[in-house]
Amino acid sequence: MWLGRKDVSTANYTRIRCYDEEHLAEYVRSADVVIHLAAAVRGRDQDAMTAANVELTSRLLGLMEKYSPGARLIFFSTDLATSEYSLYGRSKSRAERLIGASVLDAVCLRASMIVGEEEGALVATFDALTKLSRLKVLPIPNGGRFLVRPLWIGDIIQVLHALIRRRGQDADQGVWSMYGSSIRFVDLMRQLARAQGNKPLLVPFPVQCITWPSQILLRLRPRTQVPIDFLVALTEAAKKEAPDVFRHLGIERTSIDRIVQRRS
Repeated sequence: MWLGRKDVSTANYTRIRCYDEEHLAEYVRSADVVIHLAAAVRGRDQDAMTAANVELTSRLLGLMEKYSPGARLIFFSTDLATSEYSLYGRSKSRAERLIGASVLDAVCLRASMIVGEEEGALVATFDALTKLSRLKVLPIPNGGRFLVRPLWIGDIIQVLHALIRRRGQDADQGVWSMYGSSIRFVDLMRQLARAQGNKPLLVPFPVQCITWPSQILLRLRPRTQVPIDFLVALTEAAKKEAPDVFRHLGIERTSIDRIVQRRS
């Protein structure tokens, strides 16, 4: 059963008026597994981000502890949870800590850049990079030496199926990295361009050329959707990462070559 606050034309989807105990309890009572995907991703309104990513998670934990303490919670987090700069990442990190303090059979999955065969909000970042790779002059922030980890959506489904089958196993509990294979940003852009028959001129530039104007825009319009936290966090040095869920479950990732081929 899929729940949300917008009308969506798909099977087994139910619109609920608000995320409170009265409306969520009936669904939680009968659940063996709850997959928590709801989140606010963009914007600079800290109260709204906290309400969506922290307070909702807290209410869901309370409901599960009350009505279905034996169910497994699978929580989708983000690789930005290790970034102090990202407001979104910090809110997800707070939610992870709440989950870690609960008594539930809970698994947190930090996902990276998601890639699917169809366009849409879920794969918007990779779609944007694909469109960018068609340019004849291709801007490359910080020389593109930082790593990105495109994650094929089918691999996510394999992980979820495995975690659902293994419900109740203590070894699965905690925070896990669910990242695709690592590749330098500049190498990924070359592959995307080559797959489309393009040979662009690569032009390195400091990421500050984007972030500084964005910071000015954010001061003028605090609710803007400029993803400045993503831009900065993307080029940050890698922090200490959680264990790899693919290795833990014995699942092989889709290779980057295969991902690019499927998206071309």
